[in-house]
Amino acid sequence: MINNIVFSVFSESAEEIKVESKLKELIGFDILKEKIKIEKKTVKGLNESEQVTFNVLISRKGLAKKVANKLISRLSGEDKKVIIKTLDSRFSDDQHLFLRFDKNLFLENNLKLCDHGCCFHVKISIVTFPRNLEKGKEEILEILN
Repeated sequence: MINNIVFSVFSESAEEIKVESKLKELIGFDILKEKIKIEKKTVKGLNESEQVTFNVLISRKGLAKKVANKLISRLSGEDKKVIIKTLDSRFSDDQHLFLRFDKNLFLENNLKLCDHGCCFHVKISIVTFPRNLEKGKEEILEILN
């Protein structure tokens, strides 16, 4: 069962509006209607440049499941295969699935997994009873298929 889902991304001040818009698109649901709060914080980045970080926690279980399922449905078959192949490194003992989507590609409307830091981060938390790493992986595989 999906317990919650967390989205996070950072942006330069100049691209803040576009990144926030794409974050809403990645979530896939009307954030006002669903009462989803986007936490925004301005921080100093490299070279003292101003950056904005966005964080979203979706903890209503029914909504978290819908958001995760919608996100997974948007993945290419190739990306789903990559997740399955790399599940041991993407799924933690705490039953969190970590996904990264290339920020620059997604800003150009291409949702693609990546392994670098310039990305939209997604953490999907799974709950299994009893808490068990293998059961958690089975849950992820079920969601992917």
